[in-house]
Amino acid sequence: IYYPGYDVYYNSGLHQYAYLEGGAWVSRPEPRGVSVNVLLASPSVRMDFHDSPANHHAAVVQQYPRNWAPSGAHQAQKAQVKKANQKNDKRDEHGEK
Repeated sequence: IYYPGYDVYYNSGLHQYAYLEGGAWVSRPEPRGVSVNVLLASPSVRMDFHDSPANHHAAVVQQYPRNWAPSGAHQAQKAQVKKANQKNDKRDEHGEK
């Protein structure tokens, strides 16, 4: 699994995170610079290779830049905000805070 916002890969078979550190690829049980919960909540892409991310990273970052999000993610976020605003408007109508 690749997390474009953090340039981090997760290998579910090995339970290891892979990323560049000082110009070299490393694998660790925890990601660097971000909590696992934040990483899991961020956009991700399932990769279809079973060797080192180093062999694919140049192509992966072109296809999935740092600000990549799945199609429809922006619309879903807008819908959540709209729903929350409607809920707040109803509370205001009833004098609730």
